[in-house]
Order: sequence, then C-alpha cells, then structure tokens
Amino acid sequence: MRRLTLFLSVMMLLPLTVFAQNPERYDNVDLGIALDLPAGWEVRTTTDSLVTSTPEALAVMDSGGVPDQLVLSILTGSFVDMNINNAGELPAQLARIVPQGISPPSPVEVSYGNSTGWEIEYTVTDTNLSSRVALLALNAGRLALVRGFASTQAWQNSAAAQFETIKTTLEFSIPASLLDPFADIPDGDGGVLWHYQAAQ
Repeated sequence: MRRLTLFLSVMMLLPLTVFAQNPERYDNVDLGIALDLPAGWEVRTTTDSLVTSTPEALAVMDSGGVPDQLVLSILTGSFVDMNINNAGELPAQLARIVPQGISPPSPVEVSYGNSTGWEIEYTVTDTNLSSRVALLALNAGRLALVRGFASTQAWQNSAAAQFETIKTTLEFSIPASLLDPFADIPDGDGGVLWHYQAAQ
C-alpha cells in the first residue's frame, strides 16, 4: 500500500504533457497540404478541401450541431475559383465570410506555417459558435481558406490555443496534379492523325 501511495504521488507531480499523445504528421500530396494533427483525429478530403477533428466532433457537425472540440477545415483553389482578382483583395474578402448581422472584425495579417495572409475571429451568439478564418496566398496563383471553429466555451477554454498550435505546422505545396498537368494525358493511343481535305 505504501508503494502504491508513493507511485501515485509521483505520478501526480509529473507534468500532464508526459501523458499527452504526440501529434501525427498528415501529408496529402494531392491537395498540397501537410500539418500536425492530434492523435486520433479523423481526416475527410475532397478534390479541393480537407476537414478534420475527432470523430465525435465531426459527428456533431454532421448532425448540424456545434461541436465542443476544435474542427479545422481547409479549402484550396485559384484566385479565379474564389472570384478574387489579386492578393490585395484578401482582407476585404474576409468580410464576405462573416454571417449576416455580425459586424466584420478588422483583419489581422498572419502567418500560417509557410504561408501568409489575413485572419479574422468572430462569435455567433445565437448559435454559441466561435470561429477563426484566414485567407492565405499560396504559390502558383492559389489560395487557401482556413477555418477553425468550436462552441464558444470550448473555443475559450482550449480550442483557440489548439488551433494556434496546429496552424504553425501547416505547410502548403503545389498539388501533385498541378506539378505536371500533362502527366495524365493518354499517350499510348498511337498519336493523333490529322486529315486534310483539299478544297473542292
């Protein structure tokens, strides 16, 4: 009993970080996105987007609720895709993301890993949702819309700090499909034969 008491006393004195699970490096070459994720997080992707969080938080989000844990989403595209002409428009474009009835906050210039851009943070009181959104200029004329959100209480308690940690690990690269856009063009069909007909 004495040994057990001593063991428990020592364990209580150790920092909690000793028991924290190490983050896992996630790298998606098709999207050109890499970042450190907390262990156990689930990642969902489409051809141009990524959403990640715990399975429980994603289930709450799917049901239309507000998760009590951080959810991170990233949407990538070109300036044309997002109807933005140049990087100088990024701060003003963030106002389009804020829900109606909320005064858009002043954008702040930020760095997210190896990219820079503009960021805002706002709270939707009616739905108890707090969110931080950034528009980042990427290489090859591309953009990333990065959003972290959670319930307001969770955001204030831990989600905002967790988002700050994750965003520093972000690394954007050119998606694999854009590195060599001709790579997927069939070249084993014998080539194209052009036929010319003399004018009648």
